Amino acid sequence: MSDLSATAASNSPAGTDAIGNSLDDYLRATQSVIRLEQAQAAGTLASASTVDLSGVAEKLVQVTGTTTINNFGTVSSGISKLVRFAGILTITNSAAIVTHTGGNITTAAGDIAEVISDGAGNWRVVSYSRCIVSSAAVIAGLGYTPANKAGDAFGGSVTVTGSITASGSLFCGQNVEASGATLILAPTGSGTVLFRPSGSGSGTGQCSISSAGALVVADELTFNSQLAGYRGIPQNAQTGNYTCVLADSGKEIYHASGAGAGDTFTIPANSSVAYPIGTVLTFGNDDSNALSIAITTDTMRLAGVGTTGTRTLAQYGVATARKVTATEWRVSGVGLT
Repeated sequence: MSDLSATAASNSPAGTDAIGNSLDDYLRATQSVIRLEQAQAAGTLASASTVDLSGVAEKLVQVTGTTTINNFGTVSSGISKLVRFAGILTITNSAAIVTHTGGNITTAAGDIAEVISDGAGNWRVVSYSRCIVSSAAVIAGLGYTPANKAGDAFGGSVTVTGSITASGSLFCGQNVEASGATLILAPTGSGTVLFRPSGSGSGTGQCSISSAGALVVADELTFNSQLAGYRGIPQNAQTGNYTCVLADSGKEIYHASGAGAGDTFTIPANSSVAYPIGTVLTFGNDDSNALSIAITTDTMRLAGVGTTGTRTLAQYGVATARKVTATEWRVSGVGLT
């Protein structure tokens, strides 16, 4: 096809040629060109920086290997080819190959690209068909890989009967379900399975599973509308005066030996820090100086007595404050007056 001219007079036989016995040769040549444009068995080329499509007469070209492709050679403008890939390689987006996505394409086995020559060694990818395999070893088997243009997405449902491995990020806008099977999210190597609500920041509402199998929650974890607590009591050691923060929920605010005299640990008002009802704060004092436990504008009552106001925690004393209503706390402990 690439040897033919769009100008009829430039093709063979010339108008002045004596046809003679050559008529059947010209007819057979015409028939072969028509056949090559149809479902002829693919010609084969090895992947290289330049895969010269002019060297294959067939419309369909099979490209083997994994070498990055930067050019498809030089043919007349308007010549089109179907290029089928036998494996994973990269087609570089450039002036020589303008892709349909505007970015590099990472191929998968069975993918087919339709390319059209713009002449002068320049080509254009006008369509690209992905081959979806049931046991995809790479996410390229389902669609664009992270190397492709950012923001590429698939609408509707994708069914996979094998495994999906993503070398970059794999985002699912809706539910991920396992029908009649077990859904396993398993990071490999040093990878992490990260759960984060769409649109939230990198540290907001974030939960992850490390490759060691540890579940890490950056904010809070809720079961059946109840906040999950700690297996132990994490410690927040403080010296000097300190006002509790939301992250202190379930923790011990610890006043170590030598931390200082006259220190006060304060529970903020609900209007300032809205701890959920049921929140527990633990206070420990190992300093020889007594520690004051205060509250701002809300109410803190001594358990069993009901008196309110600032409490004093002696050396080696431990006190626990529990939020019982939006603006009221109960405090009790050993060494607490």
